[in-house]
Amino acid sequence: MNSTNGRGRHERRGILVVDDDKLVRWSVRESLRGSYRVWTAESAEKATRMMTRIKHLDAILVDIRLPGASGYEFIQQVRAERPELKVFVMTAYDHESAPRQAFSVRADGYLSKPFMMETLHDMLASHLIASLPPARKIPQA
Repeated sequence: MNSTNGRGRHERRGILVVDDDKLVRWSVRESLRGSYRVWTAESAEKATRMMTRIKHLDAILVDIRLPGASGYEFIQQVRAERPELKVFVMTAYDHESAPRQAFSVRADGYLSKPFMMETLHDMLASHLIASLPPARKIPQA
């Protein structure tokens, strides 16, 4: 059992990290993997393929600048196909317009790179805890 959220290893929230920067994917995965199941993809196209195979996916953390389809295009696709997923944007570009654009495609959260891993953890926890199923009551003897 994971003491931070009361869920077993196979019940941890699943997060797909989509970023073309290998170091970002690695850093985020290493930071999150104690609390979440984490998958990574370097493009929107690969992430789309992976989403069909991942059984328990709860959230996507996506960079805006990706090879091929942009992060915004990917988010629009995710919203059309999997509206229940939480979607978080991260980017190092367009600091003035990026938050507005992220929320225009209904992102649940936004991070400006570079960011502290603690900030990422806090954002994910605050958004994903709200979507936890209600706790089952244990009958008292």
